[in-house]
Formats: sequence, C-alpha cells, structure tokens
Amino acid sequence: MDPQVQQQLERFLSWLLDPRWFPETNRQEKEKFQNQLKKLDRILARMKAFSKGIPDVGLQQGVEAWQAYRGRLATFAEQHYRKAPHFEGGSPSKRLWEIPEQLLCATLILRYLHPREGAYERIRQFLADPTQLPWPVTVSEEAKQELEAGTFNRTMTASELNYLREGRDIPMRRYAISVKAIQSSVERLQDQINARKYSSRLAILQMQYARYLWSQKGQAGFSDAEEATLRELVATDEARRGRGPRD
Repeated sequence: MDPQVQQQLERFLSWLLDPRWFPETNRQEKEKFQNQLKKLDRILARMKAFSKGIPDVGLQQGVEAWQAYRGRLATFAEQHYRKAPHFEGGSPSKRLWEIPEQLLCATLILRYLHPREGAYERIRQFLADPTQLPWPVTVSEEAKQELEAGTFNRTMTASELNYLREGRDIPMRRYAISVKAIQSSVERLQDQINARKYSSRLAILQMQYARYLWSQKGQAGFSDAEEATLRELVATDEARRGRGPRD
C-alpha cells in the first residue's frame, strides 16, 4: 500500500475514533428537568384541588393546558442528555446518526487496512485506550506558537480554541463501549442504507472526510486521488463480502 494513502486513512481514522467526539450523559441537565417536573407536580396538585367542583370552563382549560405542558416536560426529564467537547450541533435527527456514521466509516477503513482483524474489536480498543490511535488529534507545536503569538489566521479546531482559552488541549479521555453495541450501531445504519432510507456508504464517507478536512485543516473539498481512495474502501469491502456495488 502507498505509505501516503495509509497515513491519510490512519489520520482520518484517528479523527473518527477520537473519544472526545463521543457524547456522554449530562446528568446535570437531566436532573434540572427532573427538579422542574417535581415543582410543576406540586403546582398542578394545588391547581386541581382549587378547581375541583368549580364549574368554570376557563379555569378547567387552564388546568388542562398545564397538564399538557407537564407531559412535554416529563418527556424531557426522561431523556438522556449527552454532550462531548468536540461534539458538533445540528438537528436532533442528524445528531442521532453522527456517531453511527463515524463508526461505519471507521469499520470500512479498518477492514481495508487490517482485513484479517476484527474491525469492531479494534474500534473498541481504540476508544478504550486512545493512545493506541495511529495519529491522536492534538494541537501541533506550530499552532501553539501561532496562537500564543496572535498570528493564527485560519478557523480554529475545538482543540485549538481550548488551547487559546485555557493554555492546554482538551484532555483526552477513554470511552467505554462494547463490541456488541458498536456492531449494533453500524448494522442499524446499514439497514437504513440498504432500505434506501439513508445516504449511501460512499456519500457518508465523503461527508465525514470533508468534515475532517474542514475541522482539522480548514480545507474545503478534497482531491480526485482522495475521492478514489474513499471509493476503493467501499468497493473493497463489497468485494470481500461477495456483493455487487450498492454505493
């Protein structure tokens, strides 16, 4: 394999599997809504007791409106709020698939680079110990000097912004996930793709690679050679599984 292509894929892989991208439950946000729900329940109990037996349509409609609001707040209180230092925003439906997309791309790269090894197990190992990643994402020495000198003249990465604010990179952390959970996440996304309800695997690779280049290098778009490499990832995986091209 061309060493340049291998490094290109390994750097992309290291970005995809940076544990700081993977959100964890924000318990404070969850507790905030649960406390609000308890307060609302006390208010509702008093309103119901006060309005009981009073034939006032407006009053009863008011109680019903508060009851409906209580149902919406209960939904929020039951959700798991998740965040991560490098996590990007977007619509809730889009965020739902961001991590599965990254896991799918990482699976294709690992099957290409290490065809005799289990891709899901390798992903689990990298997330559990990010020091094993080929090229862990860090703030370069050049970027540090430019940030300190005030000569930085491109869009900052999340790590670079953190360095500017706090004088250090975002601390690396481990992310615990089982092989079964990784496989399930990738397969659910693959089922959506197979049912033509989601973008193709090639389109996902292209979008994620473009995000990687823009977020890390401020680079918009990529070369024909890089495009060919992404296509080869999909084609090679399909060929090894004995399937015709679907992407």
